[in-house]
Amino acid sequence: SSSDWRVIREADGGAAMSDEWKTYRNEVRAHGNSLESGVEAFASVDAVRNFQNHPIQEERKVSTYDDEGVETIGPETETHDRTVDKTNWGWPDAPDAEVDPYFVRSTVIGGVLVMTNNVDDPQEWPLTSGVPSVSTKMQDLANWPASVECKSIRSFRSFLIGLNITKSSVPNSRVVKWSTEAPINAVPVSWDENSATVDAGEYSLEDTKGAILDGLPLQDAFMIYKEDSIYSMTYVGTPFIFSFRQLSPTVGILAKNCVTEFDGGHFIFGNGDMYINDGQRIKSLLPHKMRDYIFSYIDGDKYNRSFCVTDYNRSEVLACFPSSDNQSGQCDKALVWNWVDDVFSIRDLPDLGY
Repeated sequence: SSSDWRVIREADGGAAMSDEWKTYRNEVRAHGNSLESGVEAFASVDAVRNFQNHPIQEERKVSTYDDEGVETIGPETETHDRTVDKTNWGWPDAPDAEVDPYFVRSTVIGGVLVMTNNVDDPQEWPLTSGVPSVSTKMQDLANWPASVECKSIRSFRSFLIGLNITKSSVPNSRVVKWSTEAPINAVPVSWDENSATVDAGEYSLEDTKGAILDGLPLQDAFMIYKEDSIYSMTYVGTPFIFSFRQLSPTVGILAKNCVTEFDGGHFIFGNGDMYINDGQRIKSLLPHKMRDYIFSYIDGDKYNRSFCVTDYNRSEVLACFPSSDNQSGQCDKALVWNWVDDVFSIRDLPDLGY
């Protein structure tokens, strides 16, 4: 077992294994014993085949969007039929099992890692003597307001910016919320938009109905990307702190993480095209045939797993997406654009876990 080292450490006089790990190991033993008893009772090869191709029904929550572009996950559900190999299916989750990265957004401010998953309070990894320490666990973001969640969190200048806010279970998908300025090597001390003594604030982008999906700094501005539009957020100081300008009323991004920085600005994986944002204007990028090919090939049910990443060593941007003939639902193809040669290509992404 991958957790045996914890037993050896305790036996050698080191730190004791926590109760949650002891419980997990007991659950693993019980599950393994149950499987062993079942296998020993098999009377035929067909029984083994059925064990390795066991039919199940999965029930998953359904995402719906209202007329304002606000996403609601559940309570409606849908069922899916599939087969599993019971040899490696149904085992208990370890206490350190990772959260699906699709639901996690992260940023760094003053050397402090900050993450959000739109379910729990944002988390921070506090610094010890100015650096992160493996002995320090992630903890709730200090000074974050109660009963508030955000779908994405980013840093800009010395501010933290929360995007697509939920307050007391009420979604405000067009709201931008920013902190007061953070001190060196620490997180902001306040998010109170009603206080006259700090620079924290909120603003709702109501010119278009789409929800805010993500944001990214560009030069001296912070770009906010909605489903159907793009805004520029610029620092102006007191009393307003930030000003907001609509850069495009029609171009938005396909999903969260569908924008990435490169030498010429932002590369945007949009709804129906790829674009460049140089901070002043939005430029369409794809040739017609390539555009038709890409957007007819994307899995229409899993499109929101798409993302972009920049490879500076090769001067390339990869727009990764799940194809319609991919059964896993994960991103398995990438449109690759070399911004130096202005050349496009398609690349396979085998065994991608994101």
